[in-house]
Amino acid sequence: MSCGPCGPTIAGEPAGGGGSGPPGPPGPPGPAGGCANTVIVEAADPFATLPAPVGSTITLLPDTNYRFCGAVAIGAATLELPPSSMISGEDPLVDSVTSTLNGPAIRMLEGGTVKDLSVVQVFPIRPASGCAIQIGGGPLAQNSVVFNCSLRGEEAAICVEGDTVMVSIARVLSMNSAIAVRVGAPASVTTVFALSIDQVVAANSGSQFVGVALEPNTDVNAMSVSLSSFTGSLPADFGIRTAASGLITTLRVSSCAYFGPGTPSQIAQGPPLPFATTGTARNSEAVGCVGFTNSRTRAGAQIINAFTPTTGSLVPIGTPAGPVYTLAPGTSRFRLDGATGPTQSLQYLGFAPADVNVTGYVSVSVGAGFALSPRIIVAAIFIDRNDGLGFVQAGAPFASTTPNFTTAAPCFIAVSEGITLEEDDKLQLRILNSTDLDPLLVLAARLVIGEE
Repeated sequence: MSCGPCGPTIAGEPAGGGGSGPPGPPGPPGPAGGCANTVIVEAADPFATLPAPVGSTITLLPDTNYRFCGAVAIGAATLELPPSSMISGEDPLVDSVTSTLNGPAIRMLEGGTVKDLSVVQVFPIRPASGCAIQIGGGPLAQNSVVFNCSLRGEEAAICVEGDTVMVSIARVLSMNSAIAVRVGAPASVTTVFALSIDQVVAANSGSQFVGVALEPNTDVNAMSVSLSSFTGSLPADFGIRTAASGLITTLRVSSCAYFGPGTPSQIAQGPPLPFATTGTARNSEAVGCVGFTNSRTRAGAQIINAFTPTTGSLVPIGTPAGPVYTLAPGTSRFRLDGATGPTQSLQYLGFAPADVNVTGYVSVSVGAGFALSPRIIVAAIFIDRNDGLGFVQAGAPFASTTPNFTTAAPCFIAVSEGITLEEDDKLQLRILNSTDLDPLLVLAARLVIGEE
C-alpha cells in the first residue's frame, strides 16, 4: 500500500466542469502529497519533512495531518502533537512510528488524533517506563482520539494523565505492554470528564498485565469499556484494575471478556478497602461480560468478637474486642460510615435507587463457665434514610434460642430483607437479648448486600 498523492489541484471547474463542458487546464501542484495541510513522512528520511528536534522533542505544526509511510524510526525522540493536528497512516500493519526514548513515542498534551498507525515505544535497557501514546499532561487536554492503532509501550500502550475533557480509544491492539490503557500517573492527580474504551484487544504473555488500570489520585466522571478482550497469563493479572483512592462516578462495562489463571478481574474496584476508604465506582454496571467480577451485585461488612450489652431493645452490635468492621471485596458502591464499633453503618453511594437484598448473620456465645437458661436472641436490620428520623427497623426481626449450656455450639441467627436504597442511605444490623441481663459475646456478625 502506498502513500500516493490525493490528486493535483485543478484550476477552474472540477473534472467535467460539473457536466457542462470539458475540464479546465491543470493548475500548479499542491503541497507535498497533493493535499493541503498534509505532510508525508517517509521511512527513508523522516527528518526531511518533520520539524527539527529540540532536545528529545519534535514539535509538530498545528492544523496539519502528518501521514507516515512505512516503518518510520524517529530515534530517541517524542512527537508532540498539537490539538488541531493528526498523526496517521493508511494501515497499522504497514505504517508505523518507533521511538527509543524512555518516554512516550507520541505526546498529545492538549488533545489531537492518532489513527490507522502502529506506534512503538521501545527502550533498549529494561526495566523502562513510558507509553506509546500519552494523552494529557499539559494545562488541559480537550478532545483526544486514538483510532485503529496497534500499540506497544514498555509500560503502557496508552496513558491518560493530567486534566482531560474527552478521550475516545477505539479499535486498538495492545502488543505486549504491561498495561493496555493506564489512566492516571503515580505521582500526579488526574481528572477525566469522559473516557470511552471500545474494541480493545490486549495481552502480555508471560509478564505482568493489566488491561485497563485506574491509578491512585484519579477521578473519572464517566467511563465506558465495551467490546474488549483482555488475556492474562499470571495469577496477579487483571482485566480492569482500579485503585482504592481513585473514583469513577459512573462506570459501564459491556460485552467484554477476560481470561486469566488468577482472581477474576474486578470491574469496579480493587482489593478489600481499609476503614473510611471509599470505593472507586459510585455507579457501576457490567452487562454481558465473561470472566469479570461485577461488584455492583455485592457488598458486605463484618465484625468479630463484640460484647453487646442487654438493654431490652434492639441495639447495634457492640464494640469489638478483636478486629473492627472491615469491608469485603466487591463493595465499591458502599463504604463504612461512622466511628468504629456499634455506631458504624454501611452507607450506599450509588446515585440511582437500587433494589437490594440485605442479609444479616450473627453468631452468639452465651456466658462462659455457667449453666444458664436458654436465651432468646433477636436480630433485625435497621435503615437510616437521611430524613431526620434516624435508624428505623426495616422489617420483621428474626429470633433464635441459645442452648442451655455454654459448652454447646454458639447460637446462629440470620435475617434478610428486600430494601430499595437511595443515595447515602445507611444500614445497620442490630441485636437483642430478651431473657438475660448478661452481655452477649457476638463471635462474628456480617451484613451482606446483594442485588435482587
